[in-house]
Amino acid sequence: MISGKLSRGALFLALALALFVIASGFLIAALSFGFERGDIAYEGPEAQQRSDDLNRAANVASGLFLAAELGAALLVLKSGVLSPVPLHWTIKLVALFVGFGGYSCGLIFLILFGGAPRVLTDLAEALGNLIMR
Repeated sequence: MISGKLSRGALFLALALALFVIASGFLIAALSFGFERGDIAYEGPEAQQRSDDLNRAANVASGLFLAAELGAALLVLKSGVLSPVPLHWTIKLVALFVGFGGYSCGLIFLILFGGAPRVLTDLAEALGNLIMR
């Protein structure tokens, strides 16, 4: 019985880690859309439609980032890792959500300064292409 509970918790933690990495990919995609939109902002009126499309894509990527971060925080709570901590589940959820967001921002700085694994930059590019379709 205990080993079943441990394996269930480990599965939730693995899924939370996967969601965290995907959320970081969404965040870098949103930043890329914002950078690209800023680059074409002064190219004249014909670039307005492209700018609007990039703004919409950045909003979608940001929303998906928040949803994935929230999902990762919920999975960590469901795993039971924090069950010995006597805090209310809402406080735990908010703390995890903010913490995961901070770690995602750290990964983004690694990507921007060239220190991130290639798999993360490839994931961000793939998610960006998927959103733009």
